[in-house]
Amino acid sequence: MGVEQITEKKVSRYGKNLQNYKLLLEYDGSKFSGWQRQPDARTVQEEIEKVFEQVLGYPVSVTASGRTDAGVHARGQVAHVQLEGETPEAADIFSFLQGMLPGDVVCHAVEKMPEDFHARYSAKLRTYSYTITQKKIAIGRMYAWHYATPLNLAEMQCAAEAILGAHDFTSFSKENPEIKNRVCNISHSVWSVSGKTYTYIISADRFVYSMIRALVGAMVNLGRGKLSCSDFITLLEKKDRLANKNSLAPPHGLCLEKVEY
Repeated sequence: MGVEQITEKKVSRYGKNLQNYKLLLEYDGSKFSGWQRQPDARTVQEEIEKVFEQVLGYPVSVTASGRTDAGVHARGQVAHVQLEGETPEAADIFSFLQGMLPGDVVCHAVEKMPEDFHARYSAKLRTYSYTITQKKIAIGRMYAWHYATPLNLAEMQCAAEAILGAHDFTSFSKENPEIKNRVCNISHSVWSVSGKTYTYIISADRFVYSMIRALVGAMVNLGRGKLSCSDFITLLEKKDRLANKNSLAPPHGLCLEKVEY
């Protein structure tokens, strides 16, 4: 079934024939209020769902591996959508998403999946990067936190290594009544520096609300001598979000790099 046929005829809904599709997405979060659909705000989820509804003729729900905050970017976000009835081929979905999404959202691949595949709950590992530049820049300024104060990489790496393994990250999360469990298992946590650019890479089975930005903010406080590594560990062990409320790094330095299944 070609894209033109889908657009002209729309797709009729009938029966219980469910087809599940996995979407690989990239987006620039600069002009989005995050992933999740919300009233009176532009979101990534809404832009994708609008295209599906325009083509298929009925509303659908697109579920992501995780809800990125306002201003956060993604190179490797994964989402899934379940369609009913006379469903298009994966290649046709890819084609109309490529052609109809706004310029700050790109679909890189569409794959038909088993019905039980879930972008969020089937994910095994998520990897994010955070970028800090000590040099004031024009090109790329929307993708890195400009922080001119000298930073001690060794101190920041001490904190990065301290969070390896399973820990309760209540001290590094925002209040979210939907989340009761704040234990995350960190498998990779490394800072590196190249010239004036600091890059943090972190991988875990899951993350809680604003956790990486809170971690980066606290680690920068170590790097500039406001905290010691032992202070950071004590903060982690406190499991008290109020103890770390003023160390949230800005969102535009954060990027979801990949999700593994």
